[in-house]
Amino acid sequence: MSSERAADLALEEIGKLALTQSTEAVRALHELCVRYSQDARLWFVLGSLLVQEGDVVAGERALRRAVELSPDHAVARFQLGLMQLTSGRAEEAEITWSELSHSQPSEALGLYVSGLRALVRDDFVTAREKLSEGLSHEQDPAMAKNMRLILEAMPPPAAPNDPETTTHWLLEYASRRTRH
Repeated sequence: MSSERAADLALEEIGKLALTQSTEAVRALHELCVRYSQDARLWFVLGSLLVQEGDVVAGERALRRAVELSPDHAVARFQLGLMQLTSGRAEEAEITWSELSHSQPSEALGLYVSGLRALVRDDFVTAREKLSEGLSHEQDPAMAKNMRLILEAMPPPAAPNDPETTTHWLLEYASRRTRH
């Protein structure tokens, strides 16, 4: 059996395990990342689970590794930028997302990035419009759930553009520990 096929099977099992025992899934993923250290998919899933569990520092390292191994892994790059943004590091997120154009992201990811960029500028109308439009193209239920959470957490359309709004809102969103 090829190493890629073995990693595929292991990922399937870990996906099932993560639904009920995320700590055990993280441990198993760590082992797989040692065994198949050049598999960006494993690093991406590990990073996503670590962020979900609240270990943002280790999660960021794993997501960065996924992007290093596969610079065209658009979802990993998007998630790394989202994690940076929700950690209050909008400039780093912008740098991370700037490379998305080279990886030909899905239409949904491109719209999400546009919406999140608008959010950083406190342009809630455009943010809501782009995030909603992205949802109409989304194929991944987990990603759709995350984007819906962002939309639901946004200030109402009539809210004033208070300079503190975005920072406060991003910190509030990040504290909810969404699944990636």
